[in-house]
Amino acid sequence: MSLADYRGKNVIVYFYPQAATPGCTTEACDFRDSLSSLQGSGYEVLGVSPTARRPWPSSRATSR
Repeated sequence: MSLADYRGKNVIVYFYPQAATPGCTTEACDFRDSLSSLQGSGYEVLGVSPTARRPWPSSRATSR
């Protein structure tokens, strides 16, 4: 995954210090809860952590 893949699109990139921690989960859940609205407004949401082992879009990581 590269930011170049999103050229010409509206992208929200958020960073968190460590994956699978309470703070990370809270932030990701906030984005999850707003994802439909954000996507409906033309935004893609990407979460980035230096401890993540692979790309994991917010919609997948936080699905209920």
